[in-house]
Amino acid sequence: MSIAIICGLVCMVAYGVASLFGTFASRSNSPLLASIWSYAIAGVVALVLLPTRHIPWASLSPIVSLFLLAASLCMVSAFFLSNYSYTHGNASAHQTIVSSSSAIVVILAVIFIGEHLRPTQWAALALTFFGALLCSVNFKRLRAGGRPGLSTVAAIVSALLYGVGNAMNKYVVNHTGWYLDILIIVIIGLSTLLVVARRQRRRLWPRKGHANLLWYGLLTGVTSYIEVYGYAAGPASIVAVLVTASIIVFAIIAHFKLKDRISHSQVAGIVITFAGITTLVLLGR
Repeated sequence: MSIAIICGLVCMVAYGVASLFGTFASRSNSPLLASIWSYAIAGVVALVLLPTRHIPWASLSPIVSLFLLAASLCMVSAFFLSNYSYTHGNASAHQTIVSSSSAIVVILAVIFIGEHLRPTQWAALALTFFGALLCSVNFKRLRAGGRPGLSTVAAIVSALLYGVGNAMNKYVVNHTGWYLDILIIVIIGLSTLLVVARRQRRRLWPRKGHANLLWYGLLTGVTSYIEVYGYAAGPASIVAVLVTASIIVFAIIAHFKLKDRISHSQVAGIVITFAGITTLVLLGR
């Protein structure tokens, strides 16, 4: 088994379990605190790796720096909103919506970079968005004249921001390399979250739920580096599919641990979204 596949399998399980701790942390403390702890631990990992890395500071031209700043703000906002979406409603369905951001990246690449897609890839895109739609819509509430909940809206906006942020980040990584890119994203993201917490006079040390915050931060902070290493070690498409499979892992765990009610349409949406993203990744090889 190749190193890339091992990294992908580790990420699949770790991200699925991390989402569980993220849900507990966001519900027992706050989405802001969960986001801060995750970014802070990712920052510690970045500092540990610092002595082993050569940092190409000269690559930060004005245009690259502008794109990196915009991508960092998009991604920290998306991360906070994804944590907020865990606080109400069905967490596994909301995570599936957020995961559809990979399809948004493809759409943006077609519009702004001029990439061309085959008909099968367009079909995979449509499948992904249809699955996300099934996860987003509560048909019982819709028939009763209701609207999507705020947490569902947060998940949708998070997917859009992740899509835009990752699309801009593709341009940045080609110039800076992966380490400097992650380092700056963590610095800007953590600084933004701390400013918000200070203005809202939020406690950075929780009264309860320390273990959930710590495990969420460790799993997301460390696993993100394992994911990047996996992309560098082998076929990126295989790693991407395994990472996407974390939504299935989380859905299974959430069913037993969170006791969230999940409708048949949301189950179908999770499966269809996973199938769409997997097909899209494999066709892009």
